[in-house]
Amino acid sequence: IRSLGEKLGLAETATEVISMKDEVIRQLQAELEDLRGSFQDGPSPNGRGMVPFTAIPIPQQAYVPSDSTVDRCIADFSNHRRNLILFTRLEAEDYYLYGRMLVRCFLDEAGEEARVLVHPVQSESHEIFFLEDFVRLFEAPEHQELDKSFQRAAEQRTEPLTQLSTVALAS
Repeated sequence: IRSLGEKLGLAETATEVISMKDEVIRQLQAELEDLRGSFQDGPSPNGRGMVPFTAIPIPQQAYVPSDSTVDRCIADFSNHRRNLILFTRLEAEDYYLYGRMLVRCFLDEAGEEARVLVHPVQSESHEIFFLEDFVRLFEAPEHQELDKSFQRAAEQRTEPLTQLSTVALAS
């Protein structure tokens, strides 16, 4: 019974973390729409200033690319390394979540072979990085922030374990 209570607590914590990421996605989508509005004229598709999107899951830890050349390059890079943070493709073309960060990825075709460039959308510096450099610079700090968020959520979830134990013992 105690083991089931602990597992339920962990499941509730995981659900809470997923909800937190969903909220971050919604906030970033709203900010993306605001940024788009500053670059494009005309109303949004649904008239509310937001564009609906779907985050596409990554099955079995392998990144499955879309038909986009940029996405195929990200998949090739991601599938040949151990990732602490994953790219999540958004419906908005060439926009991704990297952990909690909204980024825009595009090709730099100036060299001998096309390389992916990454622009952190919310960055005030307006820097653009090659994909490999971006991951090298941001993977560890982003992982630490997500880990801290998960730990904070886990620390706040002690009450349901007690309630579950009481309920389980009563029945």
